[in-house]
Amino acid sequence: MIAARPGGIVRAILHSLDDVTCEWVDDVLIAAGLLERDELQDIAVTPIGHGQVADCAKIELDLDDASNAPRSVVIKAPSRDETSRATAQVQRLYEREVRCYQHLLPRSTMSVARCFAANINEDTGDFALVLEDVAPSAEVDQLTGFTPEHAEVAVDELAALHGAFWNDEQLFAVPYVGGVAEMMRPIYKDLVPLLVEQFIEALGDQLSPVASSVVEWLQPRVSEFFERPDGPITLQHGDFRTDNMLFDACGGLRPLVVVDFQTISVGNPLLDLGYLLGTSLEPEDRRLEEAALLQRYADGLRRAGVNDLDEPWLKESYRHYAFQGVAMLTAASMLVERTERGDAMFLTMIERSSTMVDDLDARSTFT
Repeated sequence: MIAARPGGIVRAILHSLDDVTCEWVDDVLIAAGLLERDELQDIAVTPIGHGQVADCAKIELDLDDASNAPRSVVIKAPSRDETSRATAQVQRLYEREVRCYQHLLPRSTMSVARCFAANINEDTGDFALVLEDVAPSAEVDQLTGFTPEHAEVAVDELAALHGAFWNDEQLFAVPYVGGVAEMMRPIYKDLVPLLVEQFIEALGDQLSPVASSVVEWLQPRVSEFFERPDGPITLQHGDFRTDNMLFDACGGLRPLVVVDFQTISVGNPLLDLGYLLGTSLEPEDRRLEEAALLQRYADGLRRAGVNDLDEPWLKESYRHYAFQGVAMLTAASMLVERTERGDAMFLTMIERSSTMVDDLDARSTFT
């Protein structure tokens, strides 16, 4: 089913990228007002990205010479892997991202790709996102991590997102944000300790002594980590790291475009910042730049309209959420399709986050 909807976003749906045809793309882009009938002659589909929960492809458009339409778009669809798809369905990951593009991102000045089509069948998990192609852009490999200069741009965008939803208690009443958070909290408290234990059995022998100590210390306490937080709340990205960022987008016209909103939630804002700096910066760079980046984030919040910022609370929350990379990634690694690159990525990020936990004495933030 393809139909226009208010706000310029089209309703469209896919079971997988295998369902993408020239006719389907033509109908979507016509409904979005990007094409006229008979302008599109053919398409070329090229898989992109390293996603383990959904599949993405670049769709190059063979257009009539007179067409003013973009020459390519990006399509995101459910994973072909049944384990990843089932995980997404239980955690409502696809629904969260589709609804975020439909309803939430227009409230923020965060730099994101323009969305032309977004729809989901919540019963089956079939969905489709058709997004602006912001290539050429520079992807930073999660295994390599990014530079302090990359971190500055990312922190600015994070402050823009968080500032737009700062202390918005209505988020708790939004089914695909607060509703999901409340639904998942008891599941996380029961399931994550088991998943961390599975991680230790499957990959624990590949950890450094520091990371092994941190993971084993957290495992019996990880349920406490998912308690509803005190203090200001906001819309969390939930997976704010280098693989979900396109730097120098549109040939350098846009410093950064943020992607992948499957894990949006509501909670402590510093979860995203702790996760970002802990997983994406090498420890040496993080130690040197951490204080300046935390201050940059605070300044960005104030520019976004936050006028009651408690900086001691901000710094203590940041210390606590040094654990986010360890808690999230040990569990996530056991819930998606196992790949060589995936294992390497998870282990690298857990190592970096564990070092951050040690550096900041984050254990002492637990009650």
